[in-house]
Parts: sequence; structure tokens; C-alpha cells
Amino acid sequence: MSEFDIVYNHIYGSLREGKPFALFSLPGEDNLQIADNQSGFCFSPWLGRFADKIKMDNRLGFDSDIWPNICEPTSYDDYAGYVGDTVSELRLDGGKTVHSRIISKRKNLCYNDISAAVAEILTKNPGNGRFHCAWLDPNSGIWVTATPELLAEYNPDTKVFETVALAGTIPAADINDPQPEEFGNLTAWSAKNREEQQMVVNFLIDKLESAGEKPVKDHTFTKRSGNVCHLCTKIQCENVALENVARLIDLINPTPAVCGLPRENSLQRISAREPHNRLNYCGFVGIEEPSGHLRLFVNLRTARLTLKGWEIHTGSGITALSEPDDEWRETALKAAPFEILLSKL
Repeated sequence: MSEFDIVYNHIYGSLREGKPFALFSLPGEDNLQIADNQSGFCFSPWLGRFADKIKMDNRLGFDSDIWPNICEPTSYDDYAGYVGDTVSELRLDGGKTVHSRIISKRKNLCYNDISAAVAEILTKNPGNGRFHCAWLDPNSGIWVTATPELLAEYNPDTKVFETVALAGTIPAADINDPQPEEFGNLTAWSAKNREEQQMVVNFLIDKLESAGEKPVKDHTFTKRSGNVCHLCTKIQCENVALENVARLIDLINPTPAVCGLPRENSLQRISAREPHNRLNYCGFVGIEEPSGHLRLFVNLRTARLTLKGWEIHTGSGITALSEPDDEWRETALKAAPFEILLSKL
């Protein structure tokens, strides 16, 4: 039986039985794992706290009638309007705000349609340095994700806590480098992208230091993620006690890579200007093992499917140097791999 058939059968069977499900592959792994109640698969919505994360439990049922409606797609005029308003404010005040938009299609779907689409996304787009997963959220529907951004990793044996500052986006085709995933070529990056990523670096270091930790940052490199590349800097803290991990996660989540700086100003702009609910977009998803080992990822490059259609959430970092046309193209580029497959429905 092919991997597609295995994934399809598990999703379809779970939906028919009215049970939640989850499948995932960690960065560097090609094979998908079917999560059970002991696997530690968990997720949290936008602005959720670590203590309130939701763990996969296939003993629970779900009611698709309560799932939110599929959003209307964001028009270019609406997007350019609220991005333009934010740029005007940032030129006066400085900082950054991450705005998102929706690409969607409202159409009656059946469990067969959903299972086949999710199975195709998972099996035709292997991890390649990303956390690849699909799961059923009883509150909002089926989500599928291929995220390159680590929020937090913790090893209780070594007591090392790690996060990354990942921001800035250019097409992968703009970089000519023979290495497939991570490389040191930074010459292709604009001042806007460098400034945007440095904001995330500074924020993470400040937050970790405020908790009494001594973060150490590695060199900045270019990280390829499918059809795009990002600037990435790894940041580690040593001798972190297990009981402090939840606090560190709540301090850094959401990072400026998905929210902005100053955080409160950015949250106000997002709430006031984005016409849609982010739901699980820019929350986190990952694995928390009973041993304390933890790998959580920011829920980016993600789509939601229900019996009423599908929607892709996609965003970009807005600074004083942003142009709405450029940001629109960036969000389209990030969404393209999922949109190509979901448009077949």
C-alpha cells in the first residue's frame, strides 16, 4: 500500500468514525507518523498560552456544524488598504506589524474530497526542514501545515532551550546556491528583510534575558523552505530547568515574526484591520513528550478545510519600507504550493 493510501485511509476512516486525528513528520524526516494519544501531538490557537494547549485525543468526538464558516478571500484593494494604513503609521512610529490575508474557496466538500486533498499535500510535499502535519481541531476543522519556523525546542537531558528568529522572505529562485536547506549566502537580502529579521533576533534575546536566561545567538543564515527562502538565526539557552520552559514559551509567543513590534501596538493593528479570525494560524503545533522533550513550531504555511470549502492563511511582515504590491506578491508566493493543490477541489 502506498503512503498516500495509508494517509488517505487513516484520515477518511477517522472522519467517518467521528474521531479527531493527527499525522506529522519532524524536520529531517520523510516518513509520516500517525499520532496516537501518547505521541504528545498538541496545538494552540493564535495567542494561546502553553498551559492551554490542546492535545490530540481520538477518544473525543467532533461536531462539524460548529466549525466557523470559510472566510471570503481577501481582495487586493482591502489588503492594500490596511497594509497602507499600517505603513503610514510605521513611518512615523517605527516598528513592524505582520498582516495576513485569506485565499479561499467556498464549495461543498465530502470527507472523501478532504481526505484525498490532505493526503496529497502531505505525501507530495515532504518535510525538507519543515514540520509537516495535518490534524483535526474539534473547534474549527481540518488543518494541514508545512512550517519552517521553530518556536521552541527543549531537551530535558541537556537542559538546552532553543528557538529561532526566522523572518524576511525572497523567492528561492533568487538565490543561486548549491546547498539544499541552509547556507550562508546573504547577499540577496534587502535592507527591509534584514531589518525585519533583526527585530525578531533582538526581541527573542531581550525576552529570554528578562527571564534570567543567558541566550547565545548563532550566525544568521539563509534557510530554504520550498519555493521561498528566509533569514534565520538560532538562539540557545543552557541550563534551563524543565519547570521554566512554559514561562519562556509564553514570553516569546507570539514572536515579531508573526505579530510585530511593539507587540501591543501590533496586536491592536491586527485586531482592528484584519477582517478575519486567525484561528490556529500563527499559533503553535508540535510534539510534547511525557519525558519533557519538546518541539513546537509556529503554525505557518497552513490551510483549513471543512465540509464547506477551504482557506489558506498567509502573511508578511510590514515595516516602514514595505510596499503593498510587494507584500501581496510575497503572500501569494508563500500560499502557492497549497493553493495549486487545493484549487483542484
